[in-house]
Amino acid sequence: LDAYTRWDAAHLLRAADLGYANHQDAHAFFPLYPFLVRRLARVLVGALPRLCLHEALVLAGLFISNAASVGAALAFYQLSRCVLGSASSARTAALLFCVSPASAFFSTLYTEGIFALATFCGLLLLERDWAWAAAAVFAAGTAARSNGILAVLFVLYHGLRRCRRRPRRATAAAAAAAAAAACSSVAAQAALVAAPYVAWQVAGFERFCRGAGRPPAWCEGPLPDLYRHVQSEHWNVGLFRYWQWRQLPNFGLAAPTLTLSALAARAALAQMARRSSRGGRLAYLLREA
Repeated sequence: LDAYTRWDAAHLLRAADLGYANHQDAHAFFPLYPFLVRRLARVLVGALPRLCLHEALVLAGLFISNAASVGAALAFYQLSRCVLGSASSARTAALLFCVSPASAFFSTLYTEGIFALATFCGLLLLERDWAWAAAAVFAAGTAARSNGILAVLFVLYHGLRRCRRRPRRATAAAAAAAAAAACSSVAAQAALVAAPYVAWQVAGFERFCRGAGRPPAWCEGPLPDLYRHVQSEHWNVGLFRYWQWRQLPNFGLAAPTLTLSALAARAALAQMARRSSRGGRLAYLLREA
């Protein structure tokens, strides 16, 4: 199983084993996955005493990643049925999700599986108008990966769509009160989704900046963000920094998903244009493009 302990998996295993206290670079990896791996590894060590902790951590990570990936595929199938209204189309979508070249990352000790599970379950809950449950599940995704914070956009969109479906009130005062209550609810849900990211940065600041004799330079920023600092300094991650010739194989891995996403976006825009009273010409241009 040594092949499963390299690259990002090594950092996640180290966090599960040793924690984050003395390693700034470990803060690039959010805590939910290492926490779950650590907990399950302890159960495995108790059940199988011949396992050492390192072996138990690897086995626990493999189980969590693969179980979450299967759950993500099932959640994506249900989400597709809900959105598309077609079991056959949903099955095709789920199969495409499973055979994507990037699906290899779902079977190793990475956070893709658990993040996909949280994202698809959250979207499914939104489609069923369980907004608070969706926000809680999205928050779990944020606790697993930094880009989980983007789920705030789903929450805001669903809130706007829900407000649009509200029946007209009899009086302006009642309508204003209802709108204020709805906006407050959506704002609280968005804050819940973002809370794990904010809490993780606060934890990093407290750990490496408070009480330090000479705090690192990133601590002096107007909005100290350890995650952004580590990604920039240790992995050279930044806007368009990844766009290099040597990364072409990785862009090739992403190409099928990017292509399908672009086609789906174009189809959705064309559909919205057809529904618009002035969208006939725009729909025609999109079909011709």
